[in-house]
Amino acid sequence: MQYRALGNTGLMVSVLGLGTGEWGDPHADEPQLEHLLARAIDLGITLIDTAPSYGLSEERLGRMLASQPQELILSTKVGYGIEGVPDWTPECIRLGVDRALRRLRRDCVDIVHLHSCPAHTLECNGVLDALHEAREAGKIRVVAYSGENEALDLALRDVRVGSVMSSLNLCDQRVLDNPRLQEGLARGCGWLVKRPLCNAVWRHAECPQRPDLAEYWRRWHALSLPTAPDTAALAMRFVLSCSTVSSAVVGIGSEAHLLSCVAAAREPALEADVMRDMRAHWHSVEQSWPGLI
Repeated sequence: MQYRALGNTGLMVSVLGLGTGEWGDPHADEPQLEHLLARAIDLGITLIDTAPSYGLSEERLGRMLASQPQELILSTKVGYGIEGVPDWTPECIRLGVDRALRRLRRDCVDIVHLHSCPAHTLECNGVLDALHEAREAGKIRVVAYSGENEALDLALRDVRVGSVMSSLNLCDQRVLDNPRLQEGLARGCGWLVKRPLCNAVWRHAECPQRPDLAEYWRRWHALSLPTAPDTAALAMRFVLSCSTVSSAVVGIGSEAHLLSCVAAAREPALEADVMRDMRAHWHSVEQSWPGLI
């Protein structure tokens, strides 16, 4: 496994991050998930990403990680879901951080993202201030934002934001042309990538019903992207060939998927001329496609 710096945060993360969006199902086989977590750690994964919207994911990780090294980097999200407290308020952020600490059984959570709130919320609601206060109190290590487009730009303007998470993949490349992101990276902001495998939309023979998958499916076919056994590896190589990406976070729910993702992350970077051709093809086809949350 390779490792990259998360900007200037002082954290080193595995280039493949373990996403646990599928781990929250109450009916999931918990011993199987615990085995999957141990295998991921054995294979060198050090970054684990979760969120309160992922069902039981945070609580399960807290139990499972009790016997694992504290050196693992935990990433979660806040901003909503505190009973009796309005979403996207400073109080919701403060209580969300405290809830994450309890669920994950940590004294400090490494990376805490504001989870895709719109730009006007970032501007007016004091949510970044509340997250910064949690960092000052030693409850979190890195103030972060997860989202896209205008809200991502706004978050990157705040020098207290030490890391961002955004979509990047073969059919979602607009962020690479974002000057605000480049400025943030230049000042030492870390960059985690979500949806690096495009939600594997190439597996669908027909357009999916879910709106985000449908959008990616349409883009995939507009770009005439390949459908082949090595498509997932190509998608991963494209993302990790961007040297400013700290880690590509993939939702993984089985050992077979874990092994295929690890193998893809070990592949060499695409050659510079191949990357140029892929970017040029994107620009020749895309129709001001926004980043998908």
